[in-house]
Amino acid sequence: MKPIRAVITGTGRCVPEGVLTNADLQRLVSTTDAWIVERTGIHTRHIASSDETTSGLAAEAGRRAMAAANVSATDIGLLIVATVTPDERMPATATRVAHSLGLTCGAFDLGAACAGFVYALEVGRASLLAGTARHVLVIGAELLSRVVDYTDRDTCVLFGDGAGAVVLSAVETDTETGLSIGRFGTNGALAHLLHLEEAPESGGRPKVRMQGREVFRQAVVHLSEIIRQVVAEAGFEPESLDWVVPHQANKRLLEAVAKRADVPMSKLVINLDRCGNTSAASIPMALDEALRAGRIEPGQRVLFVALGAGLTWGASTYQA
Repeated sequence: MKPIRAVITGTGRCVPEGVLTNADLQRLVSTTDAWIVERTGIHTRHIASSDETTSGLAAEAGRRAMAAANVSATDIGLLIVATVTPDERMPATATRVAHSLGLTCGAFDLGAACAGFVYALEVGRASLLAGTARHVLVIGAELLSRVVDYTDRDTCVLFGDGAGAVVLSAVETDTETGLSIGRFGTNGALAHLLHLEEAPESGGRPKVRMQGREVFRQAVVHLSEIIRQVVAEAGFEPESLDWVVPHQANKRLLEAVAKRADVPMSKLVINLDRCGNTSAASIPMALDEALRAGRIEPGQRVLFVALGAGLTWGASTYQA
């Protein structure tokens, strides 16, 4: 028998129609378009309307990924939704997504902030290799606009809403296609650098609090190190990568990580200029864009990498 590999057989994304521009932000806080673009690379971000939900965006992204993979609801053996902005604390947002998609398989939320999608990919891969599912639907979905403090110019310019999804399938093959090396880390002592804090001015609703400079420094160190680690374990050098699909944090951070990890910026898939930082949704959204545009071709080496609150970080290699 040929070995089983976890292969991405379909992708999808969904973003709200609403768009918040840098010009819009200039009317909310003391900032300028030039300041935002220079420091983040972001021009616009999608913002959900009051009647849109994390589960709604996630379900639509999942529906599109399932259609691309040509699988039905009965084919999906597990659903994982990576999010830190669930519809509610209980039940899991994944249960509402499952209902929307007609799924009756196991379904749960995974919370690792911006690193959530790469964590969820590894859990999905393990399920396939263990034989407990033939197809796993992995979704990253966030409504960060609900937790942004629009009086804090250092954070409100960063975040947007959206969802991205992939179908992971168990494929018998003697090629290297699919997910291979996945490595992860955390440092809970640094949890205070990026967290949700109840804000009295918003009626006790949580708001993002971030020590941006220190998060930036930690991200450059950990992301560059884990890129080198996973490609070394995969048996090749960073320059042999065809594409890196990173968490879309901000352009300056991506430039610093790429330089330190010896990866040309031209190999990074970037959509943050139009979508901003969408936390767990950012990698699958960017991946879907790149695949549908034909940028990522069969046989190419791809790396997914992210760092988020916790601090949590992770990376995995994939061959298309």
